[in-house]
Amino acid sequence: MSTVERLGEDDWMARRALHRARVTPWIGPRLQRTSLHERHPVEDFLFEYYSYRPAQLLRWHPGAGVILEGPGAAEYLAFKGYVRCGDGVGADGLPAEREAAVGWIRDLLAGTALRAGQFGCFGLHEWAMVYRAREVRHPTWPLRLAAGDLEAFVESQALRCSHFDAFRFFTPEAKPLNRLQPTRESALDLEQPACLHANMDLYKWAYKLTPWTPSELTADAFELAREIRVCDMRASPYDLSALGHEPIRIETEDGRREYERMQRDLADRAAPLRRRLISLCDRLLEPLRETRAVIAALGVVLFFSLPGCATTPPPLPEDAEPVVEWMARRLALAHDVAWAKWATGLPVRDPERERAVVERAVLQAEAAGLDPVAVSRFIAAQIEASCIQQEFWMSKWRSGSGLPPGDPPTVDSLRTRIDLATSRLVAEWAAAGPLTIARGSVVSKLVAEGFSPAAAKVAGTGIGR
Repeated sequence: MSTVERLGEDDWMARRALHRARVTPWIGPRLQRTSLHERHPVEDFLFEYYSYRPAQLLRWHPGAGVILEGPGAAEYLAFKGYVRCGDGVGADGLPAEREAAVGWIRDLLAGTALRAGQFGCFGLHEWAMVYRAREVRHPTWPLRLAAGDLEAFVESQALRCSHFDAFRFFTPEAKPLNRLQPTRESALDLEQPACLHANMDLYKWAYKLTPWTPSELTADAFELAREIRVCDMRASPYDLSALGHEPIRIETEDGRREYERMQRDLADRAAPLRRRLISLCDRLLEPLRETRAVIAALGVVLFFSLPGCATTPPPLPEDAEPVVEWMARRLALAHDVAWAKWATGLPVRDPERERAVVERAVLQAEAAGLDPVAVSRFIAAQIEASCIQQEFWMSKWRSGSGLPPGDPPTVDSLRTRIDLATSRLVAEWAAAGPLTIARGSVVSKLVAEGFSPAAAKVAGTGIGR
């Protein structure tokens, strides 16, 4: 259960004043430039690329689980998301209609944190944005290389941008040169913690969770994003030395080493911010999950069907549906896993990897107050079901039926998605409370979604008491 902090009026007004003093030096010059119709290629970026306006950044929010006391707190009732909390004012709970969006943000952040950082991109996304371009984004600033030299340098490099919102600004001629072709939908699979843009986006996720994000966290994320933008533009093909930003000459060996050192430092500083945002998402989602657990505690208990019964399985109660949904999502990954292993000749079974998955799930179960033995048995059953489903697909392909087109995904990228699905599966079980799911109901649901009966039967075992 999340704790609640109460702040007296003097305390919260002091925190608000500190926040305003911190962000005003960032906001003031921006407002002045706007009044003069001037633009700065570095300092204006965060205000133009992101949708959070200076006035919104200036406004202080206490964050989730904080109640403001005193007569001055009433002014917050004019802002969206604030309610009376007894004799104080605080941010209301997360509405059910925003659960999916916050869950997606949490999954993106957690998936990014799980991956190894991919260093060595050297900020080439900015170069790809001017490659053979008729117009550039900052036409008042000179490029450091002549057009022909710039094109030759880009063509000599390995473009590997994994961030869609950077990739989408590539010139049409540059996009085919990129090893990846990221889309908005592939973000959950591709985001990685060394990416400057992914780390800059921590600011976006912080303000997207307003009013629940404490403004201190939003300001921390803005400050880091501001430094990332400086690094980004110093490594770009633009010459911004007149603004005090000496180039990081990534076209040289020394410049590439300098860029990677900065990239690693920024990634290290982004990691704790990402963890704070994940914790915030968990705090916001917790009450909605607890509500489902209360429903279960009031008597909505699932049961195992007796072996051999010919009766129609009972429908899944509402609070069991998230668990079964994530069982299905995890099992659906078996198709791409089978495809990746088929293409590379890897065996279906990987005992060392399977043990590691179960061990991580057990640690999560213990932290959530679940029976670790039951969770171990359940996750082992999901792994076995996945292996059966993989063998099902491979047997079809051996017979010449339905081999997928194109190139398969990598096993490493799929493992990140499997780990994320396993984590969500355990979290949904913890949220639902004690479960003894009717095997027949689960099997019917999974078979209806296209899984083999053998895999569905195994997946439906192992949960409950």
